[in-house]
Amino acid sequence: ASKSINKLLGQSPEMLDKYESVALSLQKLKNNLFFKACVNFNPKNKLYQNTLWETLLDTDLYINPIPVKNHITDEKELVCVDAKNNLYLLSNTGKILWKRNISEKILGEIHQVDYFDNDKLQLLFNTENYLCLIDRNGKNVSGFPVKLNTPAGKGLTLFDYESNKNYRLWVPLKNNTS
Repeated sequence: ASKSINKLLGQSPEMLDKYESVALSLQKLKNNLFFKACVNFNPKNKLYQNTLWETLLDTDLYINPIPVKNHITDEKELVCVDAKNNLYLLSNTGKILWKRNISEKILGEIHQVDYFDNDKLQLLFNTENYLCLIDRNGKNVSGFPVKLNTPAGKGLTLFDYESNKNYRLWVPLKNNTS
């Protein structure tokens, strides 16, 4: 691999001029492998871009940040989940809008839905024991979380066949039912 990199750099050494430093790491956490990359741009390079924003969370994330839409402003925000099961909503400037502990690891994806077809968006996901629906203020929607009769084995699958917000959910359970 290093011969290939040296050959590439020999052909275009200027391609690295825009970087001041580059760091790569692999980290194993349980059954997951995380790849981290950090790049600092050279401030003398005309393509220099500074970090837009940074946010300090309690610990490492175990789900990649998920872009979501703020249904009030139409701006993009980010939902993050850390290794302590804290769920965060971050503004488009990196400000923590809310943080709450959900006590169990989220299985599968977090879906943004208009569950009540009222132009208000919520976060829908499941943990091993609960189906959760959280509003934009970080509060449980009335009637949620719903306790699952049998623990979930994986994350839910969301269907909206006619794109009319008539959602159907499928949660695979550990006893091979749903």
